[in-house]
Amino acid sequence: MKSLPTVIAVLAALLPLSVARAQPEDDAPPRATEIPTEGFWPTQTMLDRILDRISDDMADHYDFDDEQHDLTRELFEQTIPTWLRENRAEIQTLTNEFFEAQLHDEPPTIDGVATWSKRVLRMFDDFDRNVMTDLTDGMREYMTDDQQLQLDAEYAAYETALGMVNNKLSIWADGGYDPESEWFPPGRERRELERAEERARREAMDRARAEVLGTAEDGAEAGDAAQSAAATSQPARVPDAWRDYTEAFIARYDLDDAQQQKARSFLRSAQESRDRYLRPRKASIDKVQARLAAADDEVTRQRALAEFDKLNAPIERRFQQLKDKLNTLPTRAQRKAVAAAELEAAEPTGGDE
Repeated sequence: MKSLPTVIAVLAALLPLSVARAQPEDDAPPRATEIPTEGFWPTQTMLDRILDRISDDMADHYDFDDEQHDLTRELFEQTIPTWLRENRAEIQTLTNEFFEAQLHDEPPTIDGVATWSKRVLRMFDDFDRNVMTDLTDGMREYMTDDQQLQLDAEYAAYETALGMVNNKLSIWADGGYDPESEWFPPGRERRELERAEERARREAMDRARAEVLGTAEDGAEAGDAAQSAAATSQPARVPDAWRDYTEAFIARYDLDDAQQQKARSFLRSAQESRDRYLRPRKASIDKVQARLAAADDEVTRQRALAEFDKLNAPIERRFQQLKDKLNTLPTRAQRKAVAAAELEAAEPTGGDE
């Protein structure tokens, strides 16, 4: 698949259930620490060629120039191989267990599926935190606005597909696996089930892409009419520090109408990116905040705080990107006027000698 979801091809080759996002289960068994002596694992040459193929596909899909293509390939090299090496024992063990179950004529046990699912959920929560966010944030730094919009659409499709897989694994992890309705021995019935699930995923992904792109297209027409009114009207009532920062920036530099429209366009794009990141992670953030509030010793508090900071880091990066874009708007004359006003305000007003 051309686009962001093709990153998952690296892992799909190793774990056929693909990537799933969820909170790691507290009672999940220990991770495997010894690399299996049997089973499949790609050679370095295989991995290099997979990453080459993915970066080439993405370059075609997003119409990257040569520099963007090279940056994408470099970004993959900096993130994916390291994570795979660090987690090889667990990934290869889970993959072996999956294929062993698939090749058996009898269904796996409910307890066995629950244990396996918890480990998969934990593994790919780690992937999401330590790889996927860095990949998408890294690509945004050199993408054009149009490319970022396409990335948003592909990421929405990615989130949708993984959410469907995540739901199934979460049910299995809670003991909800039903061998009678979910297990078919190798053969025609299993292939039909797999094809039906794949169709459902692709249809859901197409709807997610269309929703993002459709919203953007509809918003472009409505936005032109709304932006001039927004310049003189009050911002939305919902508290939003990013909106407040943008409005204060507009006022500080006395931006003209065209500049204000661009500033609010930057804001909307940043807010949408932030909210897409936050939606699937709300449960994670709530849980960490609860642990932070309940911490009764410094060690526990620091651990919870470190986890919260890690979840929040992508939000801070997005906010900084918004600031950087806003800083491109003021003219030299506007900057000089602000600097002069601030210098005058800082000068002492005099007093008794």
